[in-house]
Amino acid sequence: MALVIDNGHLLYDENDDRCKVFVKQSQGMLFGFGVFIDKGCPSETKKYWGKWDWNNQEKSLLSIMESGGKWDGWEVNNVN
Repeated sequence: MALVIDNGHLLYDENDDRCKVFVKQSQGMLFGFGVFIDKGCPSETKKYWGKWDWNNQEKSLLSIMESGGKWDGWEVNNVN
């Protein structure tokens, strides 16, 4: 079953190539950087980041979608 999260404004669907999540570690903590579909304009994506927990990925994504910080910069195709 594919992971699909919809918070009313943003959508994360792991089967959609536009949706991505990258996890990076800094200062002993994990942070997730997500790319989500903007439900108000489905042709656009929005990027938010926040704390990440591998044991609770769905909750982490929902938290990032609801209260994560915006991020710009990295070209999504160039993130390692």
